[in-house]
Amino acid sequence: MALKSVKLYANPFDYLRLLYKSFDVVGLREKKRVMSAALKFDGVSEDLHKILVANMDQAPARRRVRESFKDIQLNIHHILFKTPCSGLKMKESYEVNSRGLEIFSKSWLPEASQPKAIVCFCHGYGDTCTFFVEGIARKLASAGYGFFAMDYPGFGLSEGLHGFIPSFDSIVNDVIEHYSKVKENPEFRSLPSFLFGESMGGAVALKVHLKQPNAWSGAILVAPMCKIADDMVPPWLLQQILIAVAYILPKQKLVPQKDLAEAAFRDLEKRKMAAYNVIAYKDKPRLQTAVELLRTTQEIERKLEKVSLPLLILHGEADIVTDPSVSKALYEKARSSDKKIMLYKDAYHSLLEEAIIVAGILCFAQNMAFSSCLSLPSLPLKPLGSWSNDGVDQRLTCAHKSLNSELSGQQVAGIGTGLRRNWNFLGGSRVIIRPQVETFIRRQKASGIQASCIASSQIASTAFTLGTAAVLPFYTLMVCAPNAELTKKTMQSSIPYIVLGLLYGYLLFLSWTPDTLRLMFASKYWLPELSGIAKMFSSEMTLASAWIHLMAVDLFAARQVFHDGIKNKIETRHSVSFCLLFCPIGIITHFITKALTKSTGHGNE
Repeated sequence: MALKSVKLYANPFDYLRLLYKSFDVVGLREKKRVMSAALKFDGVSEDLHKILVANMDQAPARRRVRESFKDIQLNIHHILFKTPCSGLKMKESYEVNSRGLEIFSKSWLPEASQPKAIVCFCHGYGDTCTFFVEGIARKLASAGYGFFAMDYPGFGLSEGLHGFIPSFDSIVNDVIEHYSKVKENPEFRSLPSFLFGESMGGAVALKVHLKQPNAWSGAILVAPMCKIADDMVPPWLLQQILIAVAYILPKQKLVPQKDLAEAAFRDLEKRKMAAYNVIAYKDKPRLQTAVELLRTTQEIERKLEKVSLPLLILHGEADIVTDPSVSKALYEKARSSDKKIMLYKDAYHSLLEEAIIVAGILCFAQNMAFSSCLSLPSLPLKPLGSWSNDGVDQRLTCAHKSLNSELSGQQVAGIGTGLRRNWNFLGGSRVIIRPQVETFIRRQKASGIQASCIASSQIASTAFTLGTAAVLPFYTLMVCAPNAELTKKTMQSSIPYIVLGLLYGYLLFLSWTPDTLRLMFASKYWLPELSGIAKMFSSEMTLASAWIHLMAVDLFAARQVFHDGIKNKIETRHSVSFCLLFCPIGIITHFITKALTKSTGHGNE
């Protein structure tokens, strides 16, 4: 499937109550038991149902469920499972990767001919390559393409804790490792190779491309996770709470979510079919997973202009899971000379279940494969307007959006020409794929060395997060339990200021340059000047040090407000809350509250 939609509470206290309730393990188990009891398929025996509702945190349980329900899945009344598999070679396999994890993969190849090109699929969040992917894989293989798919660690049939992403970059490296081996096969080495990513898989595909800018002939991105929709992510403060708690409880399922099927499928019948994807991860997202997805989308959004390979982007305009506006931004900012975006009016997140989408993908793949390998004129890809599904005519305006004047009315005819022009260069990259794979393995072995060479931006980002996380527990105590003895004792401690001071000193040391003082006192009178300060803070490291400085000063002010409130019996929760980000307002609010409290007291006397 695709990225699960996540909608967090706007009120921080509602969210804290939710976190408290989430630790009620007995309650959670009972809730899961009740929910799973309702998840029954018609005609499924009690024994099969027991297998279905068993704990699927680990791969052996998921494999057992999949094996038990395989025949049921392949016989459901769904357009993707109607494609015949005759004339295709299909192979499932398990292989231990360089991290020691057993990875499940599957391939679909035309039986009677050499593939025109190979397509490497990256599935969405919570999904597997054994369900919805089956249909699109058969379609492309029947059309003469080699289709390869894998389950990421922790998803589908691959080894790992279900739904847990400790590091998004690790997934990307696993994908590169697996598909590099596929491309190195002598049977496929000379063929064009394309990335195909859906939802979170779109983010995986983009990061693979950014790490291997010259290794791929093109990419097909369906509702790519370049950004999670704004109303699906928490406010900034709650994001910081999530990040802080994730350091302590990374595997906990504490992130609230809407119903996935409702957010992903517009058609009610297709929404019901999603339940048959029995090994998909359907629980609340784990904390570290949510943090990694958020960080990844922020990173991709910053690097859109670095994308340079031929692109086909497909997105539903009514998608409330991943943001279609960022797909438009990707189209506009990508340096690709060959790119096309297809926006489908009123379409939701899951697009691969529609025949019209499959037809468009086939046409695009045909175009690029022919223009790459045979140097033939490209085939025009025309926007399609409607399709018929089971006799019901469903209209879906497939808008070929012209996002600039140059593309107005343009077809994809230019894709082939540009790709053919670039193919000689890309062809050279195929010759050195083996050294790339060997280099990848050597890098995996030398991961300890790599870990010590952290980029300054990563240090700044980590320090920013740690500093923010360090102060949040103190504000939480002062706001939620101001009169508790624990709060009073905690707020007497000097430890947070020592920690923040050391962190600030470390960042200041790293960010200091010979020009720092010159920029700080840029005027001829050796006074600070705004333009110089602006240049100084253009560095992420300097900005992070300033943020830690701000956190320390704000917390100190909040503590003074808190102690003054305790001493004079004044309400301080609102003032302390303001001190977190708007310290001067918090101080002024406290003085106003203090004055009003005293005047009210004198009035009562």
